[in-house]
Amino acid sequence: MSRGFTLTLVLLSGLYFSCASGPAHGESPQRSPAYQTVARGSYSGVLSQREVLIESEAAFDRLWRELHSGRSPVPAKPRIDFETHQIAAVFAGEKPSGGFSVEVTGMQTEEDYLTIYFQELSPSPGDIVTQALTQPYHIVQFPRTERDIRFRSRSR
Repeated sequence: MSRGFTLTLVLLSGLYFSCASGPAHGESPQRSPAYQTVARGSYSGVLSQREVLIESEAAFDRLWRELHSGRSPVPAKPRIDFETHQIAAVFAGEKPSGGFSVEVTGMQTEEDYLTIYFQELSPSPGDIVTQALTQPYHIVQFPRTERDIRFRSRSR
């Protein structure tokens, strides 16, 4: 093997094992629940900025109708097993143009609660964007939890 390849292999191995090791002494282990996108887009009937937790089919029906108000026909609603899962939705509110988005970026289980992290993105000055009002949203499903749930915005 070449010397450069060997050095690269050693460096990558060190990086892998440093990331794969458990929490540092004194830290409590934290889990990141798996989540899956249910719906995401730039146009909706939700005009205000908000975060929503959905735990029932009836609540999901109401949100789905609000999300697609003004559209005909309303798209088929995804099937969610509310016995085992729940939904988190984040809405960025109405924006003056395209180029805006909102995204659930992660979840972190801690002792008494689950934190759902999300991030709003804006177009940079000079970006070419759609000149239409938009209402960005992201809806995800994740395993049901009995922990309190809180939403936290991450800056970029």
